[in-house]
Amino acid sequence: MKKWIGWNQRLNWRWVYNMYETVFLTSYLIGVEDGSTPLRNITLLALIGECGYLKGLSKEEIDSAKTIEVEWNYIGDEIEVYGFSIDGKTIREYNDLPENRMWSDSDEILVSSLLMWGELEND
Repeated sequence: MKKWIGWNQRLNWRWVYNMYETVFLTSYLIGVEDGSTPLRNITLLALIGECGYLKGLSKEEIDSAKTIEVEWNYIGDEIEVYGFSIDGKTIREYNDLPENRMWSDSDEILVSSLLMWGELEND
């Protein structure tokens, strides 16, 4: 079941490869609390940029980006984020592969924001 939720610019979730995928418009406003500033709202694309994940994309790719796809699943009662893509292009994965094991402050800020204000649930 996929439906448009216009008021919060979130395109609902869907089941993908034994996990859920929530699709957001790049203009989706999300809360950010990084410890150095009070809670603020910025677009999800801007947050991804602040976290340094847009370095591999050209200005044209960033400017033309339409959606951000976040892959996640339940582990018991908790939600775990497995990665995210922009317009289907994988930007960051969280798994046990050697290149994905390191967890940075940027990962903490982005994943915490998604868990707190990204409405990741299979309603």
